[in-house]
Amino acid sequence: ALIPFDPEAGRSLLEKAFKSFQSRRDPAGLFISWSGVVKAIFLKMTDLSPFDHWIQVLEELMAEYRQFPTKEIEGHVVVGMLMILWHRQLHHPNIKFWIDQALSLLSSPLDLNIKVSLINNAAPYFLLTGNYSKAAQLMDLLGASALSGLVEPKGTIVKVAFSTISSHYYCYLGMHAKCLETVSKGLEIAKETGFLILNNVIAGYGIWSALIHEEYATT
Repeated sequence: ALIPFDPEAGRSLLEKAFKSFQSRRDPAGLFISWSGVVKAIFLKMTDLSPFDHWIQVLEELMAEYRQFPTKEIEGHVVVGMLMILWHRQLHHPNIKFWIDQALSLLSSPLDLNIKVSLINNAAPYFLLTGNYSKAAQLMDLLGASALSGLVEPKGTIVKVAFSTISSHYYCYLGMHAKCLETVSKGLEIAKETGFLILNNVIAGYGIWSALIHEEYATT
């Protein structure tokens, strides 16, 4: 619950939980706390270098436990790993494996929050590698009706994150008006819910799009 509003404090608690689960050899607890630590590092939005360590940690967990306790836990881990890779190691040799895992999970009967998070973190890979048609397919899987079914409080994070990725998507494709509309909606959701930590990123895509289209503020 702390992560969206105090990522640093949330990370500290999750790292302690991770160590506790290690001593008890509890795979479910390990994978869930791992994914929480990754999310906390990202939401802190200062130093992403700790991601390198947590990639290694996950590789060790995968080698030891071989499979995930549940599909839901697998979804959380895949979200976390893609979040790491497209922000920190787009060149990672196993990124295609994790993308394929995300695409496979999207056809599973998973919680909607997890599915939106999978799209949030898979679509940027296709944008950054120039596969715009695949990115479009992923973005089209969800619309306003699907997002309305998201469960709070996790749904708040996912809705704002989806606004961020949508802004990114429209900016990349040169759809300036749609980008600005999405930025406005994302900032509105953030204001209503108090989840403001991604505001600079969302607004940044709007600014980037405006600069591309030579739309400068005048006074």
